[in-house]
Amino acid sequence: MEIIYKERGKGKTFELIKMASENNLYIVARDMKTVDYIFNLARNHNLSIPYPLTYNELFNKQYYGKKIEGFLIDDAEMLLQYLTNIPIKGISITKKGDFKECG
Repeated sequence: MEIIYKERGKGKTFELIKMASENNLYIVARDMKTVDYIFNLARNHNLSIPYPLTYNELFNKQYYGKKIEGFLIDDAEMLLQYLTNIPIKGISITKKGDFKECG
């Protein structure tokens, strides 16, 4: 799992777009406005990506494809907060290389 950690407006989403384009991965974003922004940004840079999903589509398993290789999460902290209306005060992240995928 790659972790992109930068300040707002410093290119995190564009890095995800490049990863999605190179590996045919789906980006997951908070809402349709953001999904459209990401898709158009990719097109404006002549990068081909699968049409992104919203958090809601991810949780409701509203994605299609026989060979989905993986997801890239835009603004992961917002995805976690999407799960509850109670503020999330902290998270832990396993060091790269030590992560074992579930399932």
